[in-house]
Amino acid sequence: MSRCGVDMGRHLQPGAGGPTLVGGVELFRKINVMNANCIYHTTETRSGGPSPFDEAIMDMVDGHEVRIACPYLGLEYLKRIIDRAESWRLVTDIMEWLSVHSRKQRNKIVEFIVENRDQIRYCKDLHAKVLIAGNRFFLGEANTTEKGMTGRVEMSVLFEECEQVDELRAWFDLLWCQTASVLKADLRVCAATLPSHDLQWILRRCRAPSRELPPN
Repeated sequence: MSRCGVDMGRHLQPGAGGPTLVGGVELFRKINVMNANCIYHTTETRSGGPSPFDEAIMDMVDGHEVRIACPYLGLEYLKRIIDRAESWRLVTDIMEWLSVHSRKQRNKIVEFIVENRDQIRYCKDLHAKVLIAGNRFFLGEANTTEKGMTGRVEMSVLFEECEQVDELRAWFDLLWCQTASVLKADLRVCAATLPSHDLQWILRRCRAPSRELPPN
C-alpha cells in the first residue's frame, strides 16, 4: 500500500516476468494483450477525412472518469475531452506545457490551471502520453493537441478490456499521489515575467505531496 492509499501490490509485482521497480516507479513491463488496435492516419484521413485518433479518444472518454498523463496539450482540445468526460484528472509537466506556447496562450493555460487546480498535478520530466477511460487506454506518442490528433504522422495503440487497464490506473494513481498542484502566485508570476523556456523555478516552489497546500 502506498502512502496515499493506492494498493500497487496487486498490479506491480517484481520478480520473474514482472516489472522492475525503483522507488515505487516501474521501469519496464512486458505487455501481452490481444484486445489492441493500432491507430494511425490513412491517405484519406490525412486529406481531410475524420481523424481516427480523434474518433477513438472522443468515443472512449464519453461519460467516463478520465485520467490523462501528457506534457504537451492543446487547451481547446483538452476542453473537448473534459466536456465529454464525467470527471477528469491530469498529470503534466507544466514547464513543458507552457514553454511550447506563446505568451498570450500561456496566460490562458495558467488561468485554466488556476480554475482547475484540484484536477491538475505537476510532474517534472513527464514524457508519457497516456489516456485512460472506462475499460480502455490510449497509448502512443501523439500529443493531446488538435494538430497531434488530426495533422501529424503519429502511431498510437488503443487497448480494451485487458488486465493492463487496471495496472495503468494504479500507475496513474500512484503518480498522482507522488506529485502536487502548483501555487496560483507561482503560475501567474511565471507567465507574466519569465521567458517561455525558463520555467525551472516552478519545481522549487511546488509543495511536497505530503504537505498540505495553503488555502487560496
